[in-house]
Amino acid sequence: LSITTTVQRIAGQKTLTTPKTATSARTLLLPDVLIKVLRQHQERQAHEREALGEEWQEYDLVFPSERGT
Repeated sequence: LSITTTVQRIAGQKTLTTPKTATSARTLLLPDVLIKVLRQHQERQAHEREALGEEWQEYDLVFPSERGT
């Protein structure tokens, strides 16, 4: 898992930014069981995205809101 972007609330708006420190941007090794769970989560998101159609706002987040933000 590569952490390259964070979501921050700035002036009441959610904003995509780089991590605050150099050590915050990192790659983590994940156990196989977690990879399996994340893939299942990804499949559920794909169904949610499809169901919402144009209402979905794609930000390529792992854990977005119900609208993709």
